[in-house]
Amino acid sequence: EELGAFLEENVVSLENFQMGCIMEPTLDKRLTDLMLLISRSRARPSGQFILQTNGILLHMHDPARMREAGLNEISVSIDAADPATHKLLRGGTSIAKVGSNIAGFRKACPDVPVTFITTVTRVNLSAMKGLVEFGLDLGVGHFVMREVFYMPDNNIVDHSRMPDLLLRKGEFDAMASEIRANFGDRASFLM
Repeated sequence: EELGAFLEENVVSLENFQMGCIMEPTLDKRLTDLMLLISRSRARPSGQFILQTNGILLHMHDPARMREAGLNEISVSIDAADPATHKLLRGGTSIAKVGSNIAGFRKACPDVPVTFITTVTRVNLSAMKGLVEFGLDLGVGHFVMREVFYMPDNNIVDHSRMPDLLLRKGEFDAMASEIRANFGDRASFLM
């Protein structure tokens, strides 16, 4: 009710709307209700309506209701298709479950594109080819790969871990060139 009132009182129009980024939106059982509320308000985006998720709880939400709300992209944060590598970077997320959830969503909503968003570190640099192959097998058509960066003044990160994650000069560019050469005709890449 508060969100509906806020949208009606404060939004005239909106081009793009993304649900999720810092917190996992699929943790909220009301996700599709909120999406429908947004779609029926003046905040209904005229452009992109994106769900940003880690994909692990995607199966808990009705894809038909997401489609009804106008969802037109799912963006999945994933750092490797290899479970051990992904666990080092993201904890206990099950890659098999994420893959199954994406496959189920793609079956229910084949016209909604799926994007993989990856932070490339020293830990997963060699796993990028496998991640792209995994994504292509699931019907992922767009990949966003960003090089990890470190701001020593940040008080949130684990300062003992960050320096070991940083890539050496030229490693990201070499990986990006190899990925584009191998897969550029099958997907789009933003590096």
